[in-house]
Amino acid sequence: MSHGQVAVDDIARDGRAASSARPRLLFFLPGLAMGGAERQTLELMFGLRERGFPTKLLVFGPMTSALADNVLAEERYAQLDAKGMLRPLGWWRAWRALRRERTDIVVAVNQTPAVLAVAIGRALRATWATVVIFHTTLLMPRERARHGLFEWATRAARALVFVSQNQAAYWKGKGLRSPAVHTIRNGVDLARFQPDVVLRRRMRERLGFADQTVVFGLLATFRPEKAHLDAIDAFSRVVQSGADARLILVGDGPTRPMAERRAAARGVADRVIFAGEQEDVRPWLAALDVGLLCSTAVETFSLAALEILATGAPMVMSDIGGASEIVTDGHNGLLYPAGDKAALTKALAALLEPDLRRTLGANARPSVLRFSRERMLDDYQALFEGMQTP
Repeated sequence: MSHGQVAVDDIARDGRAASSARPRLLFFLPGLAMGGAERQTLELMFGLRERGFPTKLLVFGPMTSALADNVLAEERYAQLDAKGMLRPLGWWRAWRALRRERTDIVVAVNQTPAVLAVAIGRALRATWATVVIFHTTLLMPRERARHGLFEWATRAARALVFVSQNQAAYWKGKGLRSPAVHTIRNGVDLARFQPDVVLRRRMRERLGFADQTVVFGLLATFRPEKAHLDAIDAFSRVVQSGADARLILVGDGPTRPMAERRAAARGVADRVIFAGEQEDVRPWLAALDVGLLCSTAVETFSLAALEILATGAPMVMSDIGGASEIVTDGHNGLLYPAGDKAALTKALAALLEPDLRRTLGANARPSVLRFSRERMLDDYQALFEGMQTP
């Protein structure tokens, strides 16, 4: 059992001891890999706890990130370490955990927790309400295979929360339904993420960047749908023109070795920095001139994009999910069709121009003031306090 992790029986006893006028919340994650959905869940959980909500965390799958364990070093949580939704052992562990739980609302994040919370809740005739938060627009193949079960779960849940207006419109058009449907967009901590000229100078000096060097940056877990190879290919074409540019890739994951090989094959290994996972990404964001997100699936309302914009850098984003709600093309960044490497290359090349970077950068932070962490917490607080368990 890793540090921070406690037995299911212990976390249940903690729940029985807790008392508050506000509803008790159990956040149920499919895993803990420090992707956007996981980061948003932790931000929401800790933020609502600061507001007096009793909160706990249940993780169905493995923790595949050392950073996740560091974040939760002082957190009491239950980890089931199950391998998949369709395996009996995972159901048994989830049954055991939820049967002992005393909570008012299970906040189920994405497909597997939603199905388990609804099915087990019905079998136990539990009094908790299940609220599903869905972070995905375009599904991966494994997600498509179990989407029918997820549709059943959302219809049986108390409420379904989308994190983007575009996402809500997409899934409503596909027939995804729930007794109550809400859209609550993710929020950024504007006090934590803001322009910092001193930090920028120190970080760029540390990395050996000249003042005129144009630094692009991508903050994402290395997974196929994040399309790091597209970023490297487009960047390599841009620097072939002789541009003084660098690419910073913050994160880790299964496709990182492939990305490292691609950078070497394209002859830009000395211009691409693989920063790995960072407990505090702010120094790396401060060094950027342009943020980049080139996902081809899953991405819906990117926390990384909000954080980069909040620090004053414009964004280049593939136009999927809620990207067009975050970036207005030509105002605070540039949008391009997902998977179109020629269009991505054109966008990066355009932002080598200092005047365009300054214009878009001036609009970056103002464009995300409406997506504050406090606004997000207000919306979820109103939702949870407005719910009455049967």
